[in-house]
Amino acid sequence: MTDSPTIDGSLDDWGGRLTYVGDRPVSMSVLPTDSLLYVALSIQDPELVRAVAANGLTVWVDPTGKQKRNYGIRYPLGLRYQRSGESASGDASSVQTREAVFERVSLSELEVVRGDSARRRIPARFSSGLRSQATLGPGSLIYELAVPVGNTAVGSGERRYGLQATLGKKVGIGLETPEPDEDRQRVVPQQGVPSVTGQPGRRGRRGRTGRRRQQRRPSPQRPDRPNLDLWVQVASDGAR
Repeated sequence: MTDSPTIDGSLDDWGGRLTYVGDRPVSMSVLPTDSLLYVALSIQDPELVRAVAANGLTVWVDPTGKQKRNYGIRYPLGLRYQRSGESASGDASSVQTREAVFERVSLSELEVVRGDSARRRIPARFSSGLRSQATLGPGSLIYELAVPVGNTAVGSGERRYGLQATLGKKVGIGLETPEPDEDRQRVVPQQGVPSVTGQPGRRGRRGRTGRRRQQRRPSPQRPDRPNLDLWVQVASDGAR
């Protein structure tokens, strides 16, 4: 790929470069550049797509090539997150028809996650810097993401929400559907969920079971609760 892809929720610019990762129909491609890291993702598993619609999807980026969950982008947020300010419980996908689930999933905002608690919710198409776009339906998810990296200036506001680190020779990319308990523990201000102006969302206090996410082992797949929790390693001088 010689030109940077357009973040538009399609895979036309990727020229069939996506490859399968994990043991389910999930394919991905990564294009690192000096100023932006591009990620393309396709999920063709209806159960996983419903899990993403209900619980959201976090893409983790570790510039050291390991599996540290210090910087991630949650997009889409998922119905459970969207309803975190309401007095509702239970699996979002079980209380609505499948069609209603996908119609109600918001694709206009994303959340920047730093470490275990620092979160910022901003528009999904944040100018020419951090941006994401997805096409979501009952049977598939097509996803594109661009993350500012390194020290190349692309605007102070955009840089604030980027990786703020230079990519190493290897880059770790993680895909994770957030656990339902995370949103139940979220502390939502009385005035509602954080706005697109970038007000932080916080997690509630945790006990011993709430260790830092980067120390948690991948959770096993369960037939009644499909999820994503996988990592790939890519070279920063070329695309996967």
